[in-house]
Amino acid sequence: MTQEQISRKITVLSFIAMICVVMIHSHAIGTIENPASWCVFIQSLFMRMATNWAVPFFFVVSGYFLASHNLNNFKKSGYFRLMRKKFSSLFIPYILWALIGTVISVSLIVLNNYLSSRGLFERTFLAPEGCWSKIDLLFGVTYNGPKGNLALWYVRALLLIFLFSPILMVLSKIHRTVLALVGIILSMVFSEFPISFLSLKLGAIGWFCVGMGIAQLGIEKYKMHNWCFYAVGAGWVSIAILGALEASNLLEMEIVAEYLLPVCSLLGILFWWGLYDRVQILKKEKLPECFRMTFWVYCLHGVITGWFLASILFLLGKSEWVAMLASGVSIAGSIVVSLVAGFLIKWQFPTIYGILSGGR
Repeated sequence: MTQEQISRKITVLSFIAMICVVMIHSHAIGTIENPASWCVFIQSLFMRMATNWAVPFFFVVSGYFLASHNLNNFKKSGYFRLMRKKFSSLFIPYILWALIGTVISVSLIVLNNYLSSRGLFERTFLAPEGCWSKIDLLFGVTYNGPKGNLALWYVRALLLIFLFSPILMVLSKIHRTVLALVGIILSMVFSEFPISFLSLKLGAIGWFCVGMGIAQLGIEKYKMHNWCFYAVGAGWVSIAILGALEASNLLEMEIVAEYLLPVCSLLGILFWWGLYDRVQILKKEKLPECFRMTFWVYCLHGVITGWFLASILFLLGKSEWVAMLASGVSIAGSIVVSLVAGFLIKWQFPTIYGILSGGR
């Protein structure tokens, strides 16, 4: 498989992963008191377990591109060039989307507070006393993301990983298998362990290292054997169903929640990677423009899902069937609204679109 084919494959799978992230953030069952087991099972299966491979995949891809482009000539000057690039492609969009997301989400929270007879600015970045506390919540300086647009935690984590990327580059020089092994250990065993002073989990670093290790070993060029693909798929589906049964209390055990969530993510990534090679759709045709808008949709969708979920649950009442309807409408509506907004901004204000999308 050529590098061009690999890049195309990553573009397609990134778009699918973005849809999965929207599904995760359209999980509506948490708003209902004592929901029925069947509803918890369906929501957990499709909006938690079967989609939890998406963000790890984004970290893997970021690590892969860093290693494939910089591994052999990463010097001091190269590090500063990298950070200048990430300043425009990640940091500036992070700041701007934190502000945009806050405007959209705070308006929803203020309306909800008014209807619930609470203080107007409760649960917003304006709630705590002190200027620094407000700035901290607004931009997620010491938190894992901005309060008004929490989906940006991924962008914040990437910024921190790139900041300390020379350490990973040093590890890569020890042996070409080191990064892959370190990545597997961190993502599989210590995934939820936090680096407290950075509000960064070791799992994020681990998945990034996995991507770097893949680039260093060159295994992305090979097609997965059929037996391996079917075994991976069977394992992924089994763990996903088991995890949904646990979440809905239909199975009294905590194996998936305690130990197998990272394994489910890994198997999900491998399954979609192998599935692409076996499906002929979009393998030769020019990709639709929306496939290049993954980052835009990712940064915007989180605050749009909030409006869809809250509006439907408020208008129709809180029940299991309404939660299912709200989730479906939120997924479709958030993707459509985000894409339409992206196309309009790109058409009318291409410079603004370029800044917000980090030049993508």
